Amino acid sequence: MGAKKKKTISKIIIYVLLSVVTLIMLLPLLWLLSASFQGPGEIYKIPFNWIPQNIHLENFASAWEMGYMSTAFFSSVCVSVLYIVIHVVWCSLLGYVFAKYHFRFKNALFMIILITMMIPQELTFFPIYTIARDLHLVNTYFGVVFPFCISGFGIFFMRQFCTYVPKELIEAARIDGCGHAKTFVRIALPILKPAISSLVVLAFSFMWDEFAWSKLILNTNEKLTIPVRLTMLALSPTNEIQISELLAASVIAMIPVVILFICFQKQFVESITQGAVKG
Repeated sequence: MGAKKKKTISKIIIYVLLSVVTLIMLLPLLWLLSASFQGPGEIYKIPFNWIPQNIHLENFASAWEMGYMSTAFFSSVCVSVLYIVIHVVWCSLLGYVFAKYHFRFKNALFMIILITMMIPQELTFFPIYTIARDLHLVNTYFGVVFPFCISGFGIFFMRQFCTYVPKELIEAARIDGCGHAKTFVRIALPILKPAISSLVVLAFSFMWDEFAWSKLILNTNEKLTIPVRLTMLALSPTNEIQISELLAASVIAMIPVVILFICFQKQFVESITQGAVKG
């Protein structure tokens, strides 16, 4: 068997395995989409009808109108946008500082930041809640993003990409009279656009799905985010919402993340490729 034929067979095996893994990962999403258009009685049929016999669009209307879903959607958007702005700005600045500046205890501080990535966030909720209460941040949007404003992963992620900014460009900007801030904005930011786009997608996805801290810090129906509201509806003892409507609400909750990923897909893939090539 020739080397070319062996290479072809290897590619076929890899593609088949990737296709199987992709299908396994997509099956729950496909089931969710199909079930969200079906009536309550159709969902539990065996075998499951992947193509709905009757499309129930009223599931989405009922899900949106029932259980403060519209206010929960608005709260999630506000919290996620606020988190993106704070998180991306701070992580970009700190990543740039750790990559391009030299100061005492730099490596020790960066090591501490990496260690924080290994600590479960739930362990810090009690002291952080005490601080948030003293700062009157309970039941506020900023209180939701308060513990996550600066993350070890975000700093590490941006620091890795900031190391790819050519030192010669920074020195040339300094010679031309640019200060630290101007150099960062005019030289580093354009190069870091793919990385920042990726961080935006990751930050939005994280905050959009965040549940535990939001459930702890928010205590009124008008402020609850989508994950908290969906969980409360699913566990409601009064059965105020049908399973088909709950699945439809879950589909609605997925839409912003999917749209954001589609919008930043090119930059997201570019950042991964850039990191792979230069790493």
